[in-house]
Amino acid sequence: MSKFFSNFEKQIDAKGRVSVPAPFRAAVSELGGDRIYCFPSFVDQAIECYPPPAYMALLERIEGIVESPEAREQLELAVITRGVELTFDGEGRVSFPERILKSVGIEKAVTFAGRGDRFQLWSPEAFAKTEAEAMAKAAQFRHLLLTGRNPLKTESA
Repeated sequence: MSKFFSNFEKQIDAKGRVSVPAPFRAAVSELGGDRIYCFPSFVDQAIECYPPPAYMALLERIEGIVESPEAREQLELAVITRGVELTFDGEGRVSFPERILKSVGIEKAVTFAGRGDRFQLWSPEAFAKTEAEAMAKAAQFRHLLLTGRNPLKTESA
């Protein structure tokens, strides 16, 4: 299955278009899509971008929340109501509404950051800061990559 890896910095043109990195376009295409679904993150100072299958799975998870009508409503507002569906033009570009870019502080340049099943768009400055913080903290989780287990968690007898 195709995944989104690495990060790329791109410029936003005078018409508000940005070229989606070729590896990301290829992953979207391999997943059966010619569009992406995006919404401002409610966790990071970024825009979340999903290929169609992953976005539809996210919507199904939201629609399946029955134990908390309030949680479902809030997630619908955060993910669906604030979102946009963007199609690639012939040159692999998309046009983000200015309101979405401004909501996360993106102006003239954008960093595309692969997150496996999705990718994010950040202002280059915010991404650099967040990446540096993550790298400083990542060493404490190295054991999870090596063993898949948390050595601090004891197993019940």
